Amino acid sequence: MLEVGGIVICDRYKFTALARDGARGVDADIIESNYSFAREPDLTLYFDIPPEIGYNRIVTGRPSLKFYEAGMDMGWTHDPFESYKILQGKIKAIYDDLVERDRIVRVDALGTVTEVHTRVRELIGQLVNLSAIEPIDENDRLAEMIRMSSFDWGAFEEREE
Repeated sequence: MLEVGGIVICDRYKFTALARDGARGVDADIIESNYSFAREPDLTLYFDIPPEIGYNRIVTGRPSLKFYEAGMDMGWTHDPFESYKILQGKIKAIYDDLVERDRIVRVDALGTVTEVHTRVRELIGQLVNLSAIEPIDENDRLAEMIRMSSFDWGAFEEREE
């Protein structure tokens, strides 16, 4: 998509590694080096919320934090919620630094889905004329992906026989 001027949206990118791995003590230069092949994004959004609200959003659909997302691998405390708050504090400090260096943009993620969506559209609208974007028909998109695919279906069919 990038080669033809398309818009690419990612849920995670190299800044996630900078924050999560950096919070666990991995040197930022090592992380940057590992991702040196990756293009700098035109816009990266950081959805900023207090750790307690993030925790409540996470456990709304499941009973508890997962071991790694709670930072229990770091041995800071035996309490998952306390460990989560420590980890999130470290992650937030890294994201705040990225905001200060103009590498990412902070989005206030407090409020309703509609309110946050409006904030995001305003930020994206500064780079892209959203009214000029036409949705791609899903069937056309799938057909194009299949045409562009380099997967050798013939070799796959031969192996199944």
